[in-house]
Amino acid sequence: MSPRDLLVLVHPGMGFYDSVAKDIPLALLSAARNVDFLELGLVDQRVAGWKHTLDGFLRRTPAAVCFTALTGQQTKHALDTSRYVKSVDKRIPVVWGGIHPTFAPESTIRNAHIDLVVTGEAEYAFPEVLTSLQSGRAPVTQGVWTKRDREVLNTGPPPEGPELDGLGFPRLDLLDFRTYDQRAHLNFGNVFPVETGRGCTWHCAFCYNSSPHRRKRRSMSAERILEQVHHLRRYVRFDGVNFIDDNFFADAERVRKLPDLLAQAECRFVWGIETGVHELLATSEDLLLDLERLGLRWLSIGVESGSQRILDRVGKRLKVEQVRELNAKLSRTRISAMFNFMNGYIWEEDEDLKKTTSLMLQVLRDNPNASVQAFQAVVPYPGTRYFREFERAGLDTPQTLEAWGDCNPDDWLDQQPWMTKRRKRLLKTLYVASLFIDRKIHSHAARTGLWVLVLRTFRFVYRPLAWARLRFNSSFLPLEVVAFETVKRFTSGKG
Repeated sequence: MSPRDLLVLVHPGMGFYDSVAKDIPLALLSAARNVDFLELGLVDQRVAGWKHTLDGFLRRTPAAVCFTALTGQQTKHALDTSRYVKSVDKRIPVVWGGIHPTFAPESTIRNAHIDLVVTGEAEYAFPEVLTSLQSGRAPVTQGVWTKRDREVLNTGPPPEGPELDGLGFPRLDLLDFRTYDQRAHLNFGNVFPVETGRGCTWHCAFCYNSSPHRRKRRSMSAERILEQVHHLRRYVRFDGVNFIDDNFFADAERVRKLPDLLAQAECRFVWGIETGVHELLATSEDLLLDLERLGLRWLSIGVESGSQRILDRVGKRLKVEQVRELNAKLSRTRISAMFNFMNGYIWEEDEDLKKTTSLMLQVLRDNPNASVQAFQAVVPYPGTRYFREFERAGLDTPQTLEAWGDCNPDDWLDQQPWMTKRRKRLLKTLYVASLFIDRKIHSHAARTGLWVLVLRTFRFVYRPLAWARLRFNSSFLPLEVVAFETVKRFTSGKG
């Protein structure tokens, strides 16, 4: 192939969290599944030596360098690298796709270092865009943003996404799996992701998912899920699979089919999912126990707040008592349940926060297999209803791509003039405490790495104080926050 037949795919780093966990770059591998007319080169900024790899590709003057980006740290690192690509050769087209460009396409395309933005799901748009770049013509597929001189052009909203069963397999052939077999998900060994669904029919104010998928849901069939697992097995030996799906149990018919199919599967593996409280409550205990017997080991469950007032305000359509009911139900199994809570809502008062931390601790007390996600601040991501409410409240939101780079739960609090210093200190303290209140550091972090060893040791000493922090909502003398942020700053710049 000629040099112009090379396409470079870049997975941006995420700072501190790259030293804790590192999944395969599934979004890029999925976007490229229909690109069979170009040589593909993968650059993962979480992998040592990525800069050397990128330089090798740039010397060949590729047809394009393509980035995927979530809002926050990935946006920042992707922009830094886009700037570098243009400094090497400004003729190389830089293409962005992913969640952030989909919700903020205009501020993304207006950046001087970006030539083209693909919004929505890339499987069908991406090949046509690449063909147009090779031929020098303007792309005509929907969902594409370009610019001519200072004029921004777009081809309209992205089309509805494809049916998942009809898609080919992600480009796993691009990976060196030895780079990614470091994750000890709940101590089940090497765990790799397999996508099984897209979209959500709920309409929570803070969630990006309802907008690009038009509040519709598409499920991969149970049969196709097993085909995806067997495809993964051709490339790597694994112990478990994390099914990527915003609400796995929403497709009740598919769930009912799973036991028979898993029992007949060519390989045995443990697996976990993300799903909702309502769906789990509607699932019989017999079916849950059957799925547990066939490998179901962990659940990720969105709760978001222990305050009914906040739940109602964000449109969660969930009752606090239902969370307690579900936790009691799951305690009768051996399935590990991780509940997700957030703080820092613009309507949140002290009493709301206390109700949330109280529910978090009750969940942990009542279920020995329960844990909680990191207790972080909700961020008004572009495209969400919470973003619009944030703006209607007269509060500032980022207007440039550079400014969006700091919009992640870790850094968001520092930028909010409407929040008092005392409140910021408390939320930061509760966040650090939540990391060490259970066994997350032992069960979800990579099995190797100096910082993981430090964090696990710290957890052993700090856990009693962490429990007290959450019980009393106390931020008195938060030395752990100072220590944690120092570690984070040191590791965020590595790589």
